[in-house]
Amino acid sequence: MKIIYSFIVLFFIMVSTHAQSRKLTYGPYVETLINQGKLPAASKVGVGGGVGAKVQLLTGWSFTASAGYVCFKGNATQKNASGADYQVIPVRLGVEYKLPVPAVYVKVEAGTATVIGHYSGQGTKAIVTPGLGVHLKALDVEAKYETWVKEPSNGAIGVKAALSF
Repeated sequence: MKIIYSFIVLFFIMVSTHAQSRKLTYGPYVETLINQGKLPAASKVGVGGGVGAKVQLLTGWSFTASAGYVCFKGNATQKNASGADYQVIPVRLGVEYKLPVPAVYVKVEAGTATVIGHYSGQGTKAIVTPGLGVHLKALDVEAKYETWVKEPSNGAIGVKAALSF
């Protein structure tokens, strides 16, 4: 966990020192995840949002970072007797490569998903998120698959939409 936060600090130091010479974009995002595994929450659909940043390193290559919040709504069921929401704070770092096709990119991110709230005893999970996206002016839309490594049965198909400034 400390390593991930160290990388985030390093990222922001890098952003501040290279912002004059490199292309920097940042902005808010919203995402929807459809759980493919077994979460304690009754809902298989999670929604969330956060902030992300991207620094162009080389032609076609960028370094990415994001932090956010995702909530799978809970309902009182036999599986989830308390009706509690399953809440996660994902922190991701990754690389993005712009494909030769105009406006299309592939991205791979890795990081942690810290469970908060009622299920906080489940701790922090490692996450790996490959994705394919399209960048249209200030709008970035990405289809992704997020795997929670600590629990292989928990993966999610998702869509992420971001504004970039």
